[in-house]
Amino acid sequence: MPEFTYTALDGSGIERSGRMEGASDAAILDRLRGQGWHPVRVVPVPARRLSSAGPGTDDLLLATRELRLLLRAGLPLERALSLLAGGLAPPSLRPRLVRVLDRLHNGSGLGNALLSVGGFPPLYAAMIRAGEGAGALDLVLEQLCLLLERQRRVTRAVTSALIYPAVLCVVAVGSLLLLLLYVVPQFAPLFANTKKALPAATELVLALSAFTLNWGDLALALLLCLGLGGWLLLRRPSLAPWRDRMILRLPLLGPLVTMAGVARLARGLSVLLRAGVGLPRALELSAAMAGNGVLAASALSMRDAVRDGKPLTAGLPPGHPLPDLAVTLIRVGEQSARLAEVTEQLAEMFEDKLETAIKRFLSLLEPALILLLALFVGGIVVSILMALVSINELAF
Repeated sequence: MPEFTYTALDGSGIERSGRMEGASDAAILDRLRGQGWHPVRVVPVPARRLSSAGPGTDDLLLATRELRLLLRAGLPLERALSLLAGGLAPPSLRPRLVRVLDRLHNGSGLGNALLSVGGFPPLYAAMIRAGEGAGALDLVLEQLCLLLERQRRVTRAVTSALIYPAVLCVVAVGSLLLLLLYVVPQFAPLFANTKKALPAATELVLALSAFTLNWGDLALALLLCLGLGGWLLLRRPSLAPWRDRMILRLPLLGPLVTMAGVARLARGLSVLLRAGVGLPRALELSAAMAGNGVLAASALSMRDAVRDGKPLTAGLPPGHPLPDLAVTLIRVGEQSARLAEVTEQLAEMFEDKLETAIKRFLSLLEPALILLLALFVGGIVVSILMALVSINELAF
């Protein structure tokens, strides 16, 4: 809804100014007159352009910690948010916090303000709103700090583990291009003058080098276009169900995506239940954390089962991707009325399994990349040596 700044005289003739939200300036004038004030000026506030992408996990974690610290120090919520928006929060969050503060001044709750401003995860805003309703905002902020810290830890672990394989890939591609663009062409004139048939491996390397020299730029542009086109195609909402199903069926990536999705889903469900959110709403919000449409659909099926008065796992469709261990633990947690505790343990279990699986995968990937690099580079060198040996034999 548009915002307006106003200047008005109250019943005592004192000048007042501030901001209001309304459908139009006429609506603001009517509200001011309804308060017994005499409007002097009403001006629309230019809309602030905010990035469509929300704040990163690191920035959100830092701001959440600072807000929790300020509230524990005894500051009112609006004063704490004012300090954050004024410079304590990371720069990416300050414009959003200014708008959140404006919503609070107009009587909105913090959770609703976060949702209306946008850019904050739905789970984050829902937990804040639940904490406000239960009078336990400090406890919810602590749970959010733990949740964001775990997400950051897993992200950093995966990123750090991928650095070495990425360097190996760059070295491999650079080495092959160096050989094909600069080394092999030095021998091509020598082989062109020989009348003896060259080994098949040498012919292949020479043809590949000539293709790279003559058509390498075009081939690279074509690959980039195909990659970009495929990426844009897979991002289409109509293809999302097919894409998510195919990802889960991939031999190596599928199990990793499943473990990560189950861990996020269970973690979100546990935190929301501890914050006092109802089970159907908690399942709906945690489904958005799964990161995969098929996994999210399983959570929504359990939500529908709860609304129909059925057990959680009774709503799972045939062929659902949830592991048997996860289904069993959810069933046990529901029957023992300890679903929040059981899902927290389930999240920790799958987070540990995910880290172990990633480490094992990367421990196999690194020697595989080294072996492929050795095979490609060694194959090119050997093919050149074979041709040189055949030329020397012909000379003798």
